[in-house]
Amino acid sequence: MSSSQTFDVLFTLSAPAAQITISQVMAGLEQVVHTSQNVGAGPVSIPVTFAAGGNTGVRVVASASNGGFTAAERSLFLDQVPLTAQWQLADGQIFLAHPDTVELEFSDLLLDDSDLLAAVQLLYNGLPISTSGLSIVPMADRAMHCWV
Repeated sequence: MSSSQTFDVLFTLSAPAAQITISQVMAGLEQVVHTSQNVGAGPVSIPVTFAAGGNTGVRVVASASNGGFTAAERSLFLDQVPLTAQWQLADGQIFLAHPDTVELEFSDLLLDDSDLLAAVQLLYNGLPISTSGLSIVPMADRAMHCWV
């Protein structure tokens, strides 16, 4: 899901809640990471920081003013090593013409590449450059073909 232990928990409340409690659930233990009071109905986004990554879970409990409550829990994996990628080019390689494709190799296998293009950030000399027009097609293992 992420290489960070800080992320936003997103959910929708069908009715206002007197209190929202968000917890990290790990190995059967629960640690509260956020509490909010008087949260309105509708979409909610709350930033949280988990104490640890790896296989874990998030639990959201919404309590009503009349004492009733509802809870939702989701398992997730927080990868503590960020995914990186390298162009498969020789050092100092110069192209005399625009290449049709360039191979990109990721630091680990991609479990789900369905939204990869939206997550790609290209840097040139440390500065971001546009990815508009970029296409990425999986090859095998950790490699992708990329073209503009």
